[in-house]
Amino acid sequence: MRRWRSLAAVAAALLALIVSTPASRAADDTIKIAYVDPFSGPFAATGNNFLKVFTYILEMINAEGGPLGKKYEIVAFDDKLQPAEALIALKSITDQNIPFVMHCVGSNVGAAMIDGVAKNNERNPDHRVIYLNCGALATELTNEQCNFWHFRFAGSVEQRAYARIKTLPADVKKVYLINQDYLFGHSIEHDTKRFLQELRPDIQIVGDEFVPLGQVKDFSPYVTKIKQSGAQSVITGNYGPDLNLLMKAAVDAGVNVRFDTYLAYLTGAVTAIGATGADRMTVVMEYNENMPVDQHNAAAEQFDLGFRKDHKFDFVSSSDKFVSQGTNVISDVS
Repeated sequence: MRRWRSLAAVAAALLALIVSTPASRAADDTIKIAYVDPFSGPFAATGNNFLKVFTYILEMINAEGGPLGKKYEIVAFDDKLQPAEALIALKSITDQNIPFVMHCVGSNVGAAMIDGVAKNNERNPDHRVIYLNCGALATELTNEQCNFWHFRFAGSVEQRAYARIKTLPADVKKVYLINQDYLFGHSIEHDTKRFLQELRPDIQIVGDEFVPLGQVKDFSPYVTKIKQSGAQSVITGNYGPDLNLLMKAAVDAGVNVRFDTYLAYLTGAVTAIGATGADRMTVVMEYNENMPVDQHNAAAEQFDLGFRKDHKFDFVSSSDKFVSQGTNVISDVS
């Protein structure tokens, strides 16, 4: 629901851009949006689920009449979570004169896309591309790499890290940091340490390490180190199999530790930790705080029901907690 409203805001902005688009590109009745994400490899489930959600959203908008009487169409490209593959896709996108490129998974890919789009737009001012970033979160992407043609509509690592540390319980005194060894993981580690120092100087970091992105199949050695460290909380930006397998290993080893995560709402995390995650797995995500509760619940429920029905998901719904397979997931509001 939150991402739906974010995309709706982006769609409104796109309408203004469409009006000023050269006639050769605006005359068609279809507005194409290239979607670049991993659809193969260890993070394929994440890319595929984002694609399902955005396809559903755009179908809803199209059913309501579409923007200016036009229809949205998503054209998907598999980047395998590799920057080089993403740039190959971007070349195909610009060759087809698709004006919008969306991408969600991987700040390493996001950094390459920002650079690639900027260079394309400088070389081809009559065929510029706008990069819509729905999930590449590294702080650097809108700081050091800030670019006019890049629009991010998800909270950055810096924003999330502030909320992540500010919401740690007062009795947590020892934390273990574990993150993926690439741009996003390093951004998480940097900003987590920064806000631990600023907001919770009473907390001791008893472990700090990086794991190869999507390569570790057995996290039990990491779990052993976490257990030996005496950590009360594992603070991690891991997602996809790197989070799911970590939590499964912790459950199998009977490690009684909090998981204070950044992305546990993505595919498989709740299932991986199971009932043992109740009240001790948390996640930070965006929330529409100023939206009337009754309106939010009704609209969110309608969206959720429709999506799950279309994709044949079994679920339990509750007015005050999201519940999946019997596990309550605490969501920290940023």
